[in-house]
Amino acid sequence: MNEEIDFAELAQFLIRYFNLDELRGLALSLNVQLENLSGNNLPAKVEELIGYMYRRGRLPELIAAAATERPNVNWPVISGEVAEIPFVIVAMNQTEAEELWQGIQLSPTFGQLQQTLQADGYADLVNRYGRDREAWQPFGSPHGSIQDVIESIIEFLNQDKFSSRRLPLLKAVFHSSSFFATPMVTRMNTWRELHRTGCVIVVDPISLFHPEMARALLQSQLGAKSEVAMLVISPIDPDSSPANALIEAQLNQQFAIPYVRFDQELDHLCEFGIGNLRALRRRLVATLPETAALLGNQRANRSSRDMLRQHMGNPRHFEQLIFRG
Repeated sequence: MNEEIDFAELAQFLIRYFNLDELRGLALSLNVQLENLSGNNLPAKVEELIGYMYRRGRLPELIAAAATERPNVNWPVISGEVAEIPFVIVAMNQTEAEELWQGIQLSPTFGQLQQTLQADGYADLVNRYGRDREAWQPFGSPHGSIQDVIESIIEFLNQDKFSSRRLPLLKAVFHSSSFFATPMVTRMNTWRELHRTGCVIVVDPISLFHPEMARALLQSQLGAKSEVAMLVISPIDPDSSPANALIEAQLNQQFAIPYVRFDQELDHLCEFGIGNLRALRRRLVATLPETAALLGNQRANRSSRDMLRQHMGNPRHFEQLIFRG
């Protein structure tokens, strides 16, 4: 896709219309810390920022933000396609984790699991949860948050060496907040949209012992859809502790359909018991391109449907008559 994007032209525009402090503010508006990017001067920082945003499928965001700051500039147009992959992180925030650990949210089986985890040396798991669901650290603080892991894989897949796959640029879009939103109408709208598009659900199985977390995932019914990839990350080595048997039994009981996809149908888009960072990274690399392809096929089908509707004059009950089921 490089032929569709003139990086040099974009860099020249940013260097011409932003100084270093202004570029820092522009990056901050995109939740990017310019200090974390390499380079000691404006041209180097511009180059790193463009590369950073490109590899994450966010280059259109950078240009849109720059155009907002400098509306009188004729900014370059990016014609390359970006495939947005919806993600839902089923993990507690810090407050919910403390509720579960302190017994405020009662779970009949969590007490037994908690004792087993403590005996196995996993007493500090509560510290792996953060302000929001994407801040969950499945493998502890040295390895970063689940959002960090996912975005690093997106960056890896967007590198030039994958251009031979003829994939669009990938971009992770997180729907966790609206998926668990307090207004039920917000939740239901999110669930309905994800049923239509498909998504990747990343699950912390310990969070499912919190009644609210388990209830929302069950009510969404997304685990039963073949278009939905589900990755369940074990907080421990799956083969090293009896605590994993308790977790797997709970998953089998609460989420029978996705568990059948994993255990009996061997559906490679539904994986339980990912026990370390390397396994998670490998699974994401294998899953995301296929998920992007599924999303692309759905967009193509909707486009064909719209063309047919126009050709037929938009008859009544069009969807039910022709595209039922």
